[in-house]
Amino acid sequence: MKFGKRQILIVSLTFVVCLAVFLNWKYSDVLTQKVPNNEKVLGETLLVDNKVPETPKTNEPEEKPEEKPEENSLKKTESEYFIKAKLNRKQTRDEAITTLKTLVDNSKSDKAVKDKASSEILSMSTAMEREGKIENLINSKGFENSLALVSSDSATIIIQKESLTDAEIVIIKDIVANETKLRASKISIIPVKTP
Repeated sequence: MKFGKRQILIVSLTFVVCLAVFLNWKYSDVLTQKVPNNEKVLGETLLVDNKVPETPKTNEPEEKPEEKPEENSLKKTESEYFIKAKLNRKQTRDEAITTLKTLVDNSKSDKAVKDKASSEILSMSTAMEREGKIENLINSKGFENSLALVSSDSATIIIQKESLTDAEIVIIKDIVANETKLRASKISIIPVKTP
């Protein structure tokens, strides 16, 4: 089998993009960074003033159990995990798409390279759309936070919950299978109780 310049270029660029995504994920402090409650984090408008937006009041009295300050801080930390994970996922994909668009727009690139890069951009866009839809559907079933990571042959769903019942697992797998056409054995569900 003879490898031409095009094939070597395509394999090299695919490797570089994969390496960039991996290194960004591996060395990113976004997911593990602890932020004290009194510091502000750019991009997190809901948490800037350490206040949760108020919901409109109704005439019915609300019965709320008293929340301890530690519980409120724990809920913010749990939400921060999912916010940061989604932000990190978006930044990584945006970088990869920018690199691929550079290849597509380069007049010196071969047609095969441009076609491969366009195909990668399309598949990333499709995955992003599926992930967003899956997360919205899962959240509509009563789960507070979820993160979907979808590839062409598998899906990993991270749910903000200490543990899941068999019925909840079936609901989540059904949503993912309907959106991705993947078999249930290719769908991983990870319950996470973030610290």
